[in-house]
Amino acid sequence: MDIQRIIGADIIMAFDECTPGDADYTYAKKSLELTERWLDRCINRFGETESPYGFNQSLFPIVQGCVYPDLRKRAAENQMAMLLAALQWASPKRKCLR
Repeated sequence: MDIQRIIGADIIMAFDECTPGDADYTYAKKSLELTERWLDRCINRFGETESPYGFNQSLFPIVQGCVYPDLRKRAAENQMAMLLAALQWASPKRKCLR
């Protein structure tokens, strides 16, 4: 997060593990769980920091789940819930989404 802030990225991508397309379900599920933990950390760090250049920067999650529809649906739902929760505790000065 800090590096993306420092280089002045307009769109900051949350960390994720890019699962190989031929990964089995168990691997894809573990990878998604790792990505979700990283997203939680990214949201927290993003909320703790500000743009060093005075312009808005936006945090975007990456939906993972490989080729498994139930994992991709879970990823999308969980990411939305995490981002909405972050908005509830964010101060007016520091919002995760603008």
